[in-house]
Amino acid sequence: MSYIERKLNCANRISKARRILDQFTKELERSNQSNEHDKKTMKRQFDKKRQNLQRLKEGDNVWLEAKNIHLNGPLKKLDQKQYGSFKILKEISQEVFQLKLPKGWIIYNVFNEDLLT
Repeated sequence: MSYIERKLNCANRISKARRILDQFTKELERSNQSNEHDKKTMKRQFDKKRQNLQRLKEGDNVWLEAKNIHLNGPLKKLDQKQYGSFKILKEISQEVFQLKLPKGWIIYNVFNEDLLT
């Protein structure tokens, strides 16, 4: 193989490598655009379910579901289904609220919106 043939062969390889690199770059850009679109769609769908549906705000009085509250009562069956009414002290996030609980209660005073009515 002559010197000129080797140079042409090398030039062909370089141009082929550049075309492959351009294809990979285009595919990567297309993939990134698709991922961004998917992220936005997933966030929009998730946020539909995670809105403050009850429109609760600071200062409102709410009832607290007794779902995970274990107080010293004789039977769980005889306990109240809801406790309240408690004042919302602070909105920590869209669906998490801090309540003002009685002093005798030794539980954490931050609850999810699903437990408030």
